[in-house]
Amino acid sequence: MAVVKPTSPGENPSRSQLLPSGQVNISGVPLQRIMILAWELPDDRFIVGPGWLETARFDITARAFATPSPASNAQLDNDLIRMMLRALITERFQVEYHIEDRPMPGFTIIADRPKLAKADPSKRTRCYDGPPPGSTALPPPGGRLVTCQNISMDQFGQLLPSIAPLYTRVAALDKTGLQGGYDFTIGYNAPQDVQGRPPEAGASNAGVALDPTGAISLPDAIRRQLGLRLEETRRPVPVLVIDSISEKPLDN
Repeated sequence: MAVVKPTSPGENPSRSQLLPSGQVNISGVPLQRIMILAWELPDDRFIVGPGWLETARFDITARAFATPSPASNAQLDNDLIRMMLRALITERFQVEYHIEDRPMPGFTIIADRPKLAKADPSKRTRCYDGPPPGSTALPPPGGRLVTCQNISMDQFGQLLPSIAPLYTRVAALDKTGLQGGYDFTIGYNAPQDVQGRPPEAGASNAGVALDPTGAISLPDAIRRQLGLRLEETRRPVPVLVIDSISEKPLDN
């Protein structure tokens, strides 16, 4: 049985657990954050609703399925848990919503002077932290080194929010005209580590350049290391718009 209730006054700590067993344990979390989790939204800019969603905190205890699946189905399990949580919130809070395209800041990838090696098409398509096998490449001071194998430019654009979420939460558009898969490694620093500039909420931080300490921004790293250019843009992306929602959940 699922339990949904307002957080008791005075309970300050909050937690959100989606366990492999299918158990959901949420306590002291604003409903907006719970909905972001359930709908798998990048951040609060991708949900539009009444202001109380940001402050009204709730506790949820529920189970998506009876027994955990094999490790190979971990992602499927996670998807099922989110779907259960989404259905539970929709039912208990009597939510009516729609998906609407709204402009968000992001990047377009442009070919400048490409320095990319064509990949062996038989290789697995993936990106991972660290250098490629046999390489001694190091990340910039305090930064991150990411290696991509057999990745197309379209795939790179789709992966960019997961590779560098502090720079963008929106997939980049591929306008390079480059076909096929490529192997490449890129080293960069977080925006706040470049020239002491903190990341700006909702911004792509494309203006952050090379720092005297050796730190390098993502856009500058892509230009210098890959011969590509990230061009700032705004484009329509799907946003969750709440049409109506009850402030009090239905009884358990």
